[in-house]
Amino acid sequence: MDVVSLLPEALRRTNGVHRQFGTDQDRTILSVGFLSYPESPPDPDRVLTFTYYGALLLLRGTGRYIGPDGCSVPLAPGCFIQRRPGIRHRTPVDPDSGWLECYVCLGRPIYESLLAAGIPGIGEPVLAPGLDPGLVQRFVALHGRLGARETPSASCLADAVSLVCLALQLDADRRAAAPDRLPERLDRLLSLRPDGRVSLEEAADEAGLGVETYRKRFRAQAGVPPHRYMILRRMSRARVLLADPGHSVESVALSLGYPDTATFTHQFRQYAGIAPLPFRRRLYG
Repeated sequence: MDVVSLLPEALRRTNGVHRQFGTDQDRTILSVGFLSYPESPPDPDRVLTFTYYGALLLLRGTGRYIGPDGCSVPLAPGCFIQRRPGIRHRTPVDPDSGWLECYVCLGRPIYESLLAAGIPGIGEPVLAPGLDPGLVQRFVALHGRLGARETPSASCLADAVSLVCLALQLDADRRAAAPDRLPERLDRLLSLRPDGRVSLEEAADEAGLGVETYRKRFRAQAGVPPHRYMILRRMSRARVLLADPGHSVESVALSLGYPDTATFTHQFRQYAGIAPLPFRRRLYG
């Protein structure tokens, strides 16, 4: 189904609406809209670092997501790209691809709450929920409600969070529908290890593949190499543990198999954009 053809004409080009609940944009922003690059896309070398949470569903066009470690993920219609606060990245757009996206932006505390809750997929840069008509209509409806000033802001905020959670759930459903995909096989293998660590050789052997073949197939399915996938899973687990005040940073580092707290802190800051202690302070004020 061509979801773009179902959009009102006004939403097939750049058209956004915005509100703030306070003076601190990073914490109180709420915006939704549609963004197109019909002619000249932005500078492909432009580095972005959002101070709040942004996510976009690609409706048309192609490009790439390039993370802070140089990892490059191809983008196509149906991708859900998450611009996580504090994470440097680039999203070069292929010229003449007709790029059209719908996006939503939320305050950083909401993103951190979803992280702390361990919502699957929230910490990953690129997901694939697909071009679900219901998801696209959520963007259209929220755009209309947010643009109507009589609509209560709290109601719009709840709709925005629900929209993001729907995208994450659709991605999780797609993954679950293919139980033999390598990322799901690795998830099962990781679940058997208390520290969540598996060597590449072990993972390849479990899948009955050579290491190089495994690495290539895994990246094609997950959009990231297996070693980065395992780090992302470990970071997701770290956020859940850090959200429990009963766990010290030292105990979290130890339970996740890090040799010391400094190594854990360095990697957590690299992937979460914030050190473990400030992350915990933000959760508990």
